[in-house]
Amino acid sequence: MRKFNIGDRVEVIDKYNVPSIGSRGTVKCFCHNRIGVEMDKPHNSYHDCMSKTRGTTTKPQHGWWFEEESLKKIEEEVQMKFKVGDRVRITKSSPDYVEESDVGKLGTVMSSDNSDRPFKIKLDALTCDYEYCWCKADAIESAPEPTTERKLKVGDKVRITEGARGYHDTFIGEAGVIIQNDGSSVPYRVDMGEQDFIWCKRDMVEAVTEPVPEFTFMQKVWGKDGDDYIKGNFISTLPDGRHLVDYSEEDEYDTGSCYDFYVEDTLFAKDPTEIETKKMTVAEVCEALGYDVEIVK
Repeated sequence: MRKFNIGDRVEVIDKYNVPSIGSRGTVKCFCHNRIGVEMDKPHNSYHDCMSKTRGTTTKPQHGWWFEEESLKKIEEEVQMKFKVGDRVRITKSSPDYVEESDVGKLGTVMSSDNSDRPFKIKLDALTCDYEYCWCKADAIESAPEPTTERKLKVGDKVRITEGARGYHDTFIGEAGVIIQNDGSSVPYRVDMGEQDFIWCKRDMVEAVTEPVPEFTFMQKVWGKDGDDYIKGNFISTLPDGRHLVDYSEEDEYDTGSCYDFYVEDTLFAKDPTEIETKKMTVAEVCEALGYDVEIVK
């Protein structure tokens, strides 16, 4: 009497086969004393369990012939711990399946089956020449969804977060404006008002959503300087109400970025020295003056 039947789920229990111990598959056919099993995962050394009477009985590169003592029947499939689409982190390496360098990397479950390594993980970061790995449930753990972190730029208003704890404790919760990004590991120079400046990493600040400003970033503006007006590019309005302007384009000494601050009513969107020409009809001129006029050559 046969120990297995067509459709039985089986697992390899000896090492004298190409499919490794723990590999799983489904019984598809019998040939004399051999059992044709369609393995869950393909392999270049597998075949299709072809026989003269039945022809091909498994998917290409999925089949293998076994002796009865090489297999055990799987009575009950274990319920999947993760589902397709879950975000996971690799926690354990495994020879031929997961490199040591992959431990700690994040990925997404692309598929699952009832094999010994049921979860196909697509890694966020490629390793060598592959982007997928097969893992057991105990080799991965749930991971948070990836976040799309907004890139900050000069002029952005930011709030100092708990990430600055131990560095800028007195400013946590306070708002400031990024006035420089030098591209280093601590790139953002933040103006906190009252002539206080601090340098921050990305995780020390968060963007602050503000109402539509009076001026927009890099808008041409004119700042009052005594009796003169200097043209520059508007950067941002600081927490204390001052307007930050970059006037490097007007710097006759070409010293690079030059900034100045202007309070309310000293910064203008148009050049105040430019006389505006207004077109008027004769009737409009008479009405504005309060008496009749005559146009003469």
